[in-house]
Amino acid sequence: MSSKDEEDKIKRLKEIVEGDSGEKELIDYSKVEKIVSRLKKDEGKYGDDEEALEKIGLKKGTKTGQLSGERISDLSENESPLIRAIGSIYSKLGGPAQAIDNLLKKTPLAKGLKHYLIAAKMRFSVAQYLAITVTVLLLSIIISTILLITLTAALKLPPMTVLLGVPALNLFVLIILFTIPKSKAKSRASAVDKELPFALRHMATEIKAGLGLHKSMASISDANYGVLSDEFSTTLKEIEQGTSTEGALRRMAGRSESEGLKRAINHIIRALKTGGNLSDLIISIADDVSFELRMKLADFTEKLNFFGLIYIFMAIVTPVFFSIINAIMNIPIEGGVKLFTPLPLNLVAVVYFLAFPMLLVLLVFLVKSSQPEI
Repeated sequence: MSSKDEEDKIKRLKEIVEGDSGEKELIDYSKVEKIVSRLKKDEGKYGDDEEALEKIGLKKGTKTGQLSGERISDLSENESPLIRAIGSIYSKLGGPAQAIDNLLKKTPLAKGLKHYLIAAKMRFSVAQYLAITVTVLLLSIIISTILLITLTAALKLPPMTVLLGVPALNLFVLIILFTIPKSKAKSRASAVDKELPFALRHMATEIKAGLGLHKSMASISDANYGVLSDEFSTTLKEIEQGTSTEGALRRMAGRSESEGLKRAINHIIRALKTGGNLSDLIISIADDVSFELRMKLADFTEKLNFFGLIYIFMAIVTPVFFSIINAIMNIPIEGGVKLFTPLPLNLVAVVYFLAFPMLLVLLVFLVKSSQPEI
């Protein structure tokens, strides 16, 4: 293969990887060059270019630099023993698991899953995460069914406890599984917001001192700003691999759930286009983000008052009211006849030892999720 043919081959493979839109993506071109080297040694072994890419797990239109590891079968090679076990179970479940998988893809819960997986930096494709969700859900159904049947038999509860409890419990499990990527993405966004004012002032100081935007971004990536430094590091790698500064900044804004970061990037891009005073603009953005964080803290303080009322009602008023009602129902009238049928002792035990504690745990979860990370 001549040098000209090799260059044409690399160009063709790059076009396949970038997709039909022509949008430049973060691609490991050294991987592409290895394909060309392999084709030189085994000419005609793989057939056309798409087939060659498929052999190493690279698909047409691959985005965000994920060259391999997007197939469900790759779960069995994951670093985590738990994920490997889940991947193995999914492959053994076969048809039923795939049927549930296809059904979940059409539900509103799956909407935006790809974005949240990227924003949370969870290294799973949508297909892989759905396979994990299906496997965990099926295991949860089996375990919860066994536990509820045992509990129903031991406490002599009505059979409807199992019929209603299993779907309700596993619907909750399903919602939690789909919420994890969004929750992690929001957590990363909160971590970004926490460091953003300080990082922006850092950038503004360096730009005012004469450093360029790229060098100030490199300084942020090397500093100890946690998730924000990680995001800047990824953006700089994209720029080094050929993405324009504006494109890399927009990609950073697109994969983050931080509204402050999105707004800061939009203003920076606008300043780069119009030639405004970038350092003063960044300081102004930092002041706005700081003000918003203070307002979030004030809003959370107001919410705590509301949560306090709910806690008093759920932890004190409701249990006492329930016990009073139960006592009244057990009071006999003349002749020893009871006016109301008393509640079964088993039901009372379930309400006090299961229902009320679960409600309190849910309340604590709501308070924790509402707390701003400042």
